[in-house]
Amino acid sequence: MEKEVFGAAATIIAALVTLFGAIYTHRKTAENAKISESSSRELVRISRESEERHDKSLSMLNSRLEQAVHKANSIYSKKLDVLSGAFNILGEIRFLVESYLTPYTEHSGSGCTEKMEEACFKFEDLRKYHMANSIFFDSDDVLGESMGKIMGELNRINNLNTNNGKEPEYWVKQVRAFQTVIEPAVESVKKQFQRTLELSD
Repeated sequence: MEKEVFGAAATIIAALVTLFGAIYTHRKTAENAKISESSSRELVRISRESEERHDKSLSMLNSRLEQAVHKANSIYSKKLDVLSGAFNILGEIRFLVESYLTPYTEHSGSGCTEKMEEACFKFEDLRKYHMANSIFFDSDDVLGESMGKIMGELNRINNLNTNNGKEPEYWVKQVRAFQTVIEPAVESVKKQFQRTLELSD
């Protein structure tokens, strides 16, 4: 009988150990499940925050990029406008001086002092324009250094007497002399304009 009691007691103890083991395993599994769920929620939260920070950073970067592009486009457009304006004034001066010295058609008489006066006023406009917008001209700009030569040539032509009956070749030489002085400035502005256009390609 003792054997039977020990056997029964051993069976009960084994059943209790198995029961306690199952309860312990169930609790640990439940705890691990809670920890796993909590960790999963934390990872999801961190992931969302990271995405939000990334989206915010990307949005700020896009905003700054758009501002930089807008600024560059504004400067680009302004530079083209300034160069075009200088080129137009130079063209007006050249036209007025050349038409003062030699008529191009039978209806456009030469020697009209108003043309030279207007050319001189245009030159003053050009000087003021160049000074006010010098930041938009390239470092190899020839217009600025040509101002003195152009002014000297305008003064020289202004002192010529167009009514002295000289040969037409004399006046053609005067036109060429003026072109020699103004042409480097015209070409410089033209090249700067073309270089600026090439940057957009």
